[in-house]
Amino acid sequence: MLAIRKYKEKVSKVLRRYNIPPVTLMHFLDIQQGCCAICSKDFGETSYHIDHCHTDGSVRGLLCSNCNTGIGLLQEDETIFNNAIQYLRERQ
Repeated sequence: MLAIRKYKEKVSKVLRRYNIPPVTLMHFLDIQQGCCAICSKDFGETSYHIDHCHTDGSVRGLLCSNCNTGIGLLQEDETIFNNAIQYLRERQ
């Protein structure tokens, strides 16, 4: 029962905050096979976050907490991401 209530609360939150229908949430869960779009962590093991563009508000997909936080901390900036990748490659 708790899982059903949690799901309904998540759907309600999605509808209010991102103005998308529940079918869109289910579509993302389906095409991502219930996993984070970046690291592929199964949402059965962790909760998911709705990733959206802070410029235009469009929903991009579902992410785990770590990936969602990482994108935010790197300011959704592709140059910063590429610099981080280069940094890691150079220091392995």
